[in-house]
Amino acid sequence: MVYSIFYIKTKHIKIVAALLFIFLSASCKEIKLANKTDEIVTSTATDENGKILTMVFNNTKNTATLTLERTAIKLKRQIAASGIWYINKHYELRGKGKDILVTKDGVILFKNY
Repeated sequence: MVYSIFYIKTKHIKIVAALLFIFLSASCKEIKLANKTDEIVTSTATDENGKILTMVFNNTKNTATLTLERTAIKLKRQIAASGIWYINKHYELRGKGKDILVTKDGVILFKNY
């Protein structure tokens, strides 16, 4: 009789420990997934010469990645009074509505208005 009571208590402890492990594992995975979820917006624009600009905005990290003529350009968001404004050391992206302007060291590379 003593053996069976000890066996039952041990069995219950194992079940509780297993359930606790599953609960904690699931909770940690949900937290990790929430941290990996970024708000991404993709857009394209074409200028009068047919040049295509692809823009990928990561609104969570306040960054934009542009692809123009097979060149990837990473930019950081700036506070604009109106529209969008992203820059790095050489490049600048400005826009409002569907009007987009990309410059490199002050020289216009892309303009669609």
